[in-house]
Parts: sequence; C-alpha cells; structure tokens
Amino acid sequence: MWLAFVFTTLGWTFDGLDQMIYSMAVPWIMKDWSLTTVELGLIGSMFVAGHCAGNIVSSVAADYIGRKPLLWVSSIVYSIFTASVGFAKGVNSLGIVRALSGLGVGGQHTIAIAFLGENVPARSRGRFMSFMNTGTPLGLLLGIVLTSTVGIHYRSAGYGEWGWKLCFIVSAFLRFICALCIIRWLKESRMWLRSKTKKRTEGKKHFPILDLFKKNQIRNSLTCIILYTGSLMSYWGIAIWAPTYLATERGLGVKNMTVFMVFWVLGAWVGQASAGLFMDRFGRKPVLTFYLSGVGILSLFYGWITDPTVLFWIGPLVGFFVLGCSGPLGAYATELFPTSMRATGIGLAGGIGRFFAIITPTLVGVIAVRFGIGAGFYLFFGVMFITTTSFLMLGPETKGAQLN
Repeated sequence: MWLAFVFTTLGWTFDGLDQMIYSMAVPWIMKDWSLTTVELGLIGSMFVAGHCAGNIVSSVAADYIGRKPLLWVSSIVYSIFTASVGFAKGVNSLGIVRALSGLGVGGQHTIAIAFLGENVPARSRGRFMSFMNTGTPLGLLLGIVLTSTVGIHYRSAGYGEWGWKLCFIVSAFLRFICALCIIRWLKESRMWLRSKTKKRTEGKKHFPILDLFKKNQIRNSLTCIILYTGSLMSYWGIAIWAPTYLATERGLGVKNMTVFMVFWVLGAWVGQASAGLFMDRFGRKPVLTFYLSGVGILSLFYGWITDPTVLFWIGPLVGFFVLGCSGPLGAYATELFPTSMRATGIGLAGGIGRFFAIITPTLVGVIAVRFGIGAGFYLFFGVMFITTTSFLMLGPETKGAQLN
C-alpha cells in the first residue's frame, strides 16, 4: 500500500512539475521566438491532445496487461520526449515533442488512480487518493523553484532559450530515475491479478469498454465523463494561462509572479489534502459539489479583479478549488467501476474530458486577442455550472463502497 502511494504520488508530482515549467516558461518562449497567444495556446492544446491519447490507450491496456508495466513505460516515454524539448527549434517542433511527452503524462495519470484505489481500504480511500493528488501542487511548487533558479540563472548568464530548455531536461532526468525505481520495487495490484484470474476461469474475452455502457453501469460512466470534462477544461485553461495573465495583464514581474504562484500552489495543496478528509467524513457527493461550485465562482472573480492585493488573496482560493477537486474526483471515480474495467472507465472519462480540454488553452488565447486573458476565465463559470448541475442529477453517493 505504501509503495503504491509513494510511486503514484511521484507520478502526479512530475505531472505538476511539467505543467508549471511550461506555464512559467510561456512568457520567455513568447519573447524568444516572437510567438502570439494563439500559437502558445496551440502548443498547450497539442500537449493536452497527447495527454488525452495516452490516457485512453494506456488505461485500456492496463486492464489487460496490468497496472505496473504501463506506469513505468509511460514514465520513460515522458522522459524521452520532455528531454527532446532541448532540441526544439520553433513552434512546430516544440508542439510535436510536447504532444508526445503528453502521451507519457496521460499514460500514468489514470492508471495511478486505479492502482492506488485498489491498494487502500474503503474507510480511508478518500484521504489516500487526495494525498496522492497533493503530488501535483508539490510538483507545481518544484516547477516554480526550478524555473526561478535554473531558468533565471541561465537566462541572466546570457544563455537565452537554454534557460527554460534546461528546466525540461532536468525534469526528464528525474522522471527517468523514478521509472527505474518502479521497475525495481513496485508490485502488481493484487486486486487486478485476482480479476485477471477470475476472467480466465470464466472464459471472458470481451472488450471491457463495451461494458461501460450497459444498463447497470451507464449512469456511473456518464457521471464520471461529465465530472472529468468539466474539471479538466477548467483546470487546463486556468493552470496554463494564470502565470501569463498575472505577468502581462496585471503588471507583475517574474519575481512577483513567482510569489503569487507559490501562494496559489500552497492553496492547491491545502485544497487537495483536506478534500480526502472531508470525503471520508461527509461523503463524496457534497464535497465534490462544494469544490466544483468553488471553481466556477472563483474563476469568475479571478478574471474580473485587477487589484494585485486582492488577487493575492483570491489566488490561493482559486488553487484550493481548481486543483482541490481532483482529489475527491479520483477517489469517487475509482468507486464507480469494478476492477475488470476500472482503468478503462477512468481512462475513457479522462480521455473524453481531455478531448474537450484540448480546445480550452487555444480558446482562451483567441479570446485574449480581443478581450484579454482575464476575459477567458469567464468561460469556466459556465462550464462548471453545467458540470455541477449534471452531477447533482446523475451522480450516486459511494462513501464506504467496497471495490470488487
């Protein structure tokens, strides 16, 4: 259980590290290569597209060949193509390697949820899943530290674009070391092994994705798809554009922006750590509703407020809800599917969510051309209103559910 927790949390840590490196590097990339907000949005969308493909393909494979192989393979894929950012020469090559590195990130993301959920007891599943998710804000914080030290140092020393390229290379090296540790020490999920034996005994060879839409499962599948779509659209739009928004439209320098983002990330960590405790005590549905509603309301205020002091206090709250909702969502999604289709179900929901999220960074970039980046955040109020309303109508309560 504890090894599963450590390695899945590290997976989410590298996910956050990668996201923050790119988000913090966007103003530098824009300056070094004279790119527009639309071009930068397209690069962000290409990464999400790779994330989406990795999500679906790896998750389906994990229900057939196991959780462990996909965890280390996806880590190596990420390492190779993230290191390749150092060889990118322009917007096209950067977009391609970012999309391919997204395959690796998306590949481990959903499998980590299923894998950890299968290794912890029902009474504490909420808190374990949420604390696994705290790896993301930890990674975001590490990304801020890396870009603020290595990135700024090499740029100030006259190395130009190598300042941000080296940040990606360092991240790739650390992830590769993690992949080797997974191969050496992590064991396969016992619950998946039992499910595999049961299917072999019963002679089942059908494709599990078809079972997701049978009468007894379709409600849970639709609930999961809706939740992932709404939360991921909001997350990718806000996370990718927040640093650039603060730097270009609210007049913050790199140092001031860094302080703002540190507090944003700390708010996210508190949101994720507390979500699991709330879920195990009050149930999945009321806690998820609270977080989803908070994302919608605060994204509206985040785009509207111009006063830097007020933004300072709103920022941690935005982080609290935007990243905080992924903790309860992971635990909830694990309980919506049986073991034979758990990775596939979560992966399909996450993949569909990311498919819609693909357009989000680009859409915000298009809105920014005419109305500014802040106006792009208004979009997420509507997204979360639809998501929360649909969830209240469809979603079952799963507190205390025993996995099978």
